[in-house]
Amino acid sequence: MGEPGREQRKHPRARLFTLTQTLTPTSGQSGLGRMEDLSVGGLHILSGETLDPNTKVLVRFNLPGGHPVEAQGVVVHAHRGFYMGIQFLEIKKEDRKAIEAFVGQKSRAGSVSFTASP
Repeated sequence: MGEPGREQRKHPRARLFTLTQTLTPTSGQSGLGRMEDLSVGGLHILSGETLDPNTKVLVRFNLPGGHPVEAQGVVVHAHRGFYMGIQFLEIKKEDRKAIEAFVGQKSRAGSVSFTASP
């Protein structure tokens, strides 16, 4: 058991403010949002174009330095019109390693990063 009131996470997260694109393969619906944080397990997006939980999505964004990431995921929680949490289901090995390196660097530095659009 963890400490009371402390968040329990599987993966460490890092703050990253970047434009993120979501695409719903079944409907073709596309949306844009601003990522707030990232881990190798998923991400948190602020967006007025949220999707319902259990919706499968394709997400695209760039890490600082320009590394493009594309991953398949599923919406695990959402507050309609405000934000959604997406868990990665499939992600390329090199993208996962790039995210691990980014999160590790930010954890050590305790800093926040901003990037351009995907």
